[in-house]
Amino acid sequence: MKPLRIPVWTSLCFSILLLFPAIWLHRRYNYDPTAVVKQVVKSLARLEHSYRPLPQRSRGPQVIVGFGACVDLRVRAIPLLQLLGFEPPKLSVEQLRTYDHSGVLNTEDDISLSFSSGFVSGAAVDTFSYAAAFSVSICCFSTKRDIIRLILCAFLLQHVCRRPVLNKTLFRRMVQVAANLIPPELQARFVSTLVSGVNMLRLEGDEDVNNTAPLAWWSLGGSAPMMAVRLAAEGAEVSLAARLSDRERGHLPHCIKTLIAPPQFGLPAVPEEDIHLILEYESGERWGDLVAPRANRYILVHDEELPRLSGLWPGVLDAWQQVKSTFDSTSALSGDKSPIGTTHPPTLPIPDLVVIGGLQSMDRWPFPDQPDIRSDRLTELKNFLALLSPETPVHFEMASYVNRQFANEMLRKIMPFVDSLGMNEQELPNLASLLSDGPVSSISSAYPRAAHMLDSMRTVWALMNDPQLPRVASASGPGWRRLSRIHLHTLGYQMIMVRRHVHGGQVARRDLEAALTAGSLPARRSDVGLLWPFTRAAAAKASLIAHRHTCAASAIDPVKTRLLMDDSFAVTADANRWRSALRGSSVQDPIPRIHFNASSPVTCWTEPEPSLEHLEDFGHSTDHSDNGRKFNTHVEICVAPVPVCIKVRQTVAAGDNISAGALRAQITARNPSSR
Repeated sequence: MKPLRIPVWTSLCFSILLLFPAIWLHRRYNYDPTAVVKQVVKSLARLEHSYRPLPQRSRGPQVIVGFGACVDLRVRAIPLLQLLGFEPPKLSVEQLRTYDHSGVLNTEDDISLSFSSGFVSGAAVDTFSYAAAFSVSICCFSTKRDIIRLILCAFLLQHVCRRPVLNKTLFRRMVQVAANLIPPELQARFVSTLVSGVNMLRLEGDEDVNNTAPLAWWSLGGSAPMMAVRLAAEGAEVSLAARLSDRERGHLPHCIKTLIAPPQFGLPAVPEEDIHLILEYESGERWGDLVAPRANRYILVHDEELPRLSGLWPGVLDAWQQVKSTFDSTSALSGDKSPIGTTHPPTLPIPDLVVIGGLQSMDRWPFPDQPDIRSDRLTELKNFLALLSPETPVHFEMASYVNRQFANEMLRKIMPFVDSLGMNEQELPNLASLLSDGPVSSISSAYPRAAHMLDSMRTVWALMNDPQLPRVASASGPGWRRLSRIHLHTLGYQMIMVRRHVHGGQVARRDLEAALTAGSLPARRSDVGLLWPFTRAAAAKASLIAHRHTCAASAIDPVKTRLLMDDSFAVTADANRWRSALRGSSVQDPIPRIHFNASSPVTCWTEPEPSLEHLEDFGHSTDHSDNGRKFNTHVEICVAPVPVCIKVRQTVAAGDNISAGALRAQITARNPSSR
């Protein structure tokens, strides 16, 4: 029998045909689904470390954070309610889901009814009605439907409002019973919620949130303390202006200096703690016949200090300068070789950054039998900001405000002094609506499209510079306010918009020097686009902090991570209004798109500063001339994907940590006048 002879070309073709299914099978069964996540995280971490190595070689920037603090008491909801003797209401699930959360909580039945409504609904009720706050379901998400569910849960969680309890006696009893559930070894300790991949700062004596799961535990709360702790962890010299109890002060890092206001408004000399009672429950837990569809939380408060902004007093800046001058003089006498007090004549120090947060606690006045002093307190805050040096940037952390009258007064009095804004995807359109005299906007999408958020940022930027709005003196022009930075943090991505000089830093410094020499209104670094460097690194850092905080882990596990950002997104959703965003294209051309690249995940570009052109429908000035504009500037926009944690361990203070971390990346050194 003759051996079978196959032509060489036939054998070659057959081998090639077999190669394709072999490659497909290899990819099918050996493909690493976390490869893209790993590449993105590696690139983000490289950017995070690029702007400033730790430990730092010199003392960090001086930051004042204010004004207020609270203590969070987190407790398992059902054991607490059973100990209190609360009974679930005899209502159907349908009736509970339609419960009106705008009422006042004054009795046990009020609280039972409000809690039950949230317990069975499985989602946050209307946050504009002072609804209870709920947390993300803690379970594994693998399918697209699961990921969408994660988005919805986490999105709803970000917009937290708290139910005020008017009955002080009832609230104190609930707190006492909850505190008795804390294990003895944790009674005198606060659980630390700070996680950092750069410089882990553990609060002395604290327990890690990962290592304990008691029925109840204490933790430090409030926007100002959380941002202060994060800034201190990143190397800043932080002073916290707040009325703090001895226990709150004892659980702050020793590196944070405290500025304690004297007692006002009939409050005691030793502050009482504003305790926020956080009732948490798991998916499937039962309370009577009621079943929770997912793990959530419900917050009750009875604040005395926060609504009065009691941490602010007329002498706060003088007190800070006295503390800093004394400290710097002591450092110089002890042989400190830092430039402070050694190479310059003695001058009063100025802060390198002032951070304002937590004003949402003033949104509703909880004392019906007392005069409403919120307007006076906003005026006091305005006076404090007016005393700051023009070279001290002010960051304001937004929140959801229900009381339109209070929000409008806050905009008129506070916003003219603000250089930087931090907010989430609900607060951004709300701010645009408030600036344009429109209604408080509702949540339109749990996962907002990037193009729509970019347009909202442009709208806020343009409206904040409306000549008809209150403003402070600025060398940028007669119709300009101080806004020079917006940071939007969402579940799926981070966006930062800052002012930049068109011709770069060298020309910007020359323009700044010329303006200072000419006199008249003093120019500021923000006017010429020099105030906020390292935008790309700041966006990357914010994305990583978002994951680390919610997963409560310094290391990022790709298995517990999803990327929710689109493969590409348009630079605008309204080409007719925002022609400046088209990057040279015409309105008739396809809108330019930004494409996601895992090896270079943070995308940055520049475009002309958003102006009031095409915003006539917002009811503001129609004078769009920029003849008063002295400097040739534009905006830089950076967008970074968030490696989303899908096994959430904590969500409280996520936005505060994200904003503070990004700020630290862009405030890297002391103001020359402070050295």
